[in-house]
Order: sequence, then structure tokens, then C-alpha cells
Amino acid sequence: MEVLPWLLGISADAWLHHAVILLVAAAPRALVISLPVAMAAGIASAGKRGILIKGGAHLEHLGLIKVVALDKTGTLTHGHPEVTDIIAFGRNEDELITLAAAIEKSSQHPLARAVVSHTSTARRDTPKADDFRAITGAGATAVITGERWYIGNRSLFTSLGIDTRHADTRIESLQGEGKTVMLPGTESGLSGLIAVQDTLREEAPVIIARLHTMGLRTVMLTGDNSRTAAVAAHEASELLAAANGLRAGRVEGHQS
Repeated sequence: MEVLPWLLGISADAWLHHAVILLVAAAPRALVISLPVAMAAGIASAGKRGILIKGGAHLEHLGLIKVVALDKTGTLTHGHPEVTDIIAFGRNEDELITLAAAIEKSSQHPLARAVVSHTSTARRDTPKADDFRAITGAGATAVITGERWYIGNRSLFTSLGIDTRHADTRIESLQGEGKTVMLPGTESGLSGLIAVQDTLREEAPVIIARLHTMGLRTVMLTGDNSRTAAVAAHEASELLAAANGLRAGRVEGHQS
């Protein structure tokens, strides 16, 4: 068979091309079966590296990607924020943090876990909280000793008709340090400020730089305010920051 191409005056490349056509025509099942196996192997290999791919079609589309969107908390950062500042208005700091922890005990948000962890480390007892409700993109609320308490961002208290302007200077100062500020209080007013901060993963700037060398744009998605997001973006090697995107709908804003 190796002599035939030369005897017939056909080039080796053309002969190989015809041979593959004959092979596929004679036994097409082998080729059809091999495609799902290759897809499954690729998805499994990505899974071992912590990358979740929903199916073969999405694996094929990887070559068309132009923008990579990265969540901030837990992806670019370690996802283990810690309480750094407690500022109480009209009550002591220990009471404020325990009231906040009472609400956050029922929440799964990383910032909530930071508050609960802080009280656990300090061995503080927290009061019982009833009727817990998560407020998407804003915070949470619960009833403590017969009074409804809230913890969240400024927009939450603005929606309740509570003026937070007296705390703006302190809030902006903490945000300028790259901290996320949570506001605890009741319908009667703001009770203080609790600041938490997460640390950037050491490998994040390196990975972002590699994505840029591949010609890909990077976008950071976060529910944080623009000041906190800007600090994180700068630390992550000038990553493009898209701040103030509500967690429930922040992805849609970057689909275009």
C-alpha cells in the first residue's frame, strides 16, 4: 500500500486524505463515538482543576470568548473576610456586634459569616433572632427582643426612609481603605457601622495578566460600592471593576 501512491502518481498527502475518507465511510461509528469521549475527557479534566463546564457545547464555545467575568468575593479574594472596625452610635460596640451577629447567624453570605465568626472568637453570647429574612442585594432583617433589626448597605436604610448622611464621612473613609461597610439599625435609625475586609488571592494578579496576554478582557463583578471595588481592582493589577451590580442581576449587565 505504501508503494501505490507513487505508482499512481498521487502525492502522499492526497493519498492520506482519501484513506481517511475511506476509513470514515467504512466505519463511521468510531468517529462518532470518539467525539463524546473527547468532550467528556475535556470536561472531566477541567473539573479536576476546579472549572465547571455545563456541557460539550459550552466547551466548544471557549475558543470564542473575548471577555472573562470574575466574581470578587471567593474568586479573586480568599472569601474569608474579617471584621476590622466596629463603630457604635448610642450604644457600646460589644452590644452592636452581638445584635448584628444575631441577625447574620441565619445567613450564608461570606460577610455574615465574618460577623458571626468575630463574636464566636470573642466568646460573646448572641440574643435569639426570629423571623429572619434575606433582602436580595441589600442585606437582611430579623426580630430581636420584639424589635425588628436590619443590617445591610446604605440603599437598604434609604428604602426604609432612614437618613444616613451623618455617617457618610466615616463610611467613605472605610470604603477608601478597601473595606465593605455594613450598617446595622432599626426603623428608628442607624445604630452604627461594621467594616469587614477580605484579602486578595496571591495568584490573582498573575492569572489576570496571563488572560490579558491571551487578548482577553477581564471584568470584576461585585456587589460592593465603587470605592471598595476600585481598591480591589487596583490590587488585582488594574482589573476592570464593575461595582454596585446587585448580586441577583449583576451578570446580565455584562452580557452585551
